[in-house]
Amino acid sequence: MEAPLCECHDEPMGWNKRKPSGGFWYCRVKGRERYRAWRAANLEEQRKREREYQASDPERRSAKFKQWREENPEKYKASYQNWDKANPERVRAKWKRNQQRRRALAAEAPHESWTVAEVADAFGTVCYLCGEETMPDERHADHVIPLSLGGPDVLINIRLTHPLCNMRKKDRLLEDLTDLFPGAIDRVEPVMC
Repeated sequence: MEAPLCECHDEPMGWNKRKPSGGFWYCRVKGRERYRAWRAANLEEQRKREREYQASDPERRSAKFKQWREENPEKYKASYQNWDKANPERVRAKWKRNQQRRRALAAEAPHESWTVAEVADAFGTVCYLCGEETMPDERHADHVIPLSLGGPDVLINIRLTHPLCNMRKKDRLLEDLTDLFPGAIDRVEPVMC
């Protein structure tokens, strides 16, 4: 059966067979518009349905996605590049976590995942080297005991610094920097490794 053309949009019509009394022809353009309007009005309901669907059979979804990815490598590449452009902060955070993990593995030091926001919540936003407040867009996270000297990559060993203070400290211990950062040792609780 060939689909008739829609009078209002000059496109082939769709066949809806969900009705128990039989199917009917419908305008696909208007159907898409109605669906988009419903989705916008019922965003939480739609998200709930999507979560339930994703949780229902994760192995099948994973296999289906893997198959699609192998069949459409260009579309897959474009989709994750678009996501990267739309989410630069999340991309940077992921890159930083991977970098931290690699550095800790190379130094054979203990490692746990942390973010700059977690460091700020745990120890405050004052630069532990100079004692002045750090600005949210200009914060570095520094290892009190550097990884290169065997320090662990765990939250207790990390404090916030200004970028310039962090670069001046390099990979040295605080005991070696009393002339450059007076009082820094007093601002840091002892770190147990």
